[in-house]
Amino acid sequence: MYTVFNFDFIFVLPTMVGGAILFLWIRFIHFPPLIQAYEERLARQRYFQRSKTAHPEATIRKRPTRHQAPPAGSLPDGPRASHRG
Repeated sequence: MYTVFNFDFIFVLPTMVGGAILFLWIRFIHFPPLIQAYEERLARQRYFQRSKTAHPEATIRKRPTRHQAPPAGSLPDGPRASHRG
């Protein structure tokens, strides 16, 4: 009965060791440039977010100014259209 478990452990232990070695190789050798670039991108995003929200007025959008219709009978300001005469 115990020989079956010992036999299975022969496959489990190398798989776990190999997986751990593969994990360490991927993390520290193969992908560090990608991880470092991603960390720099996150730092840049945090910096711009912090600078944008440093002044509350910077986050408030200005409402577009609506032109009001002039009162009836009044002329708009500015140069007058040429009159034919």
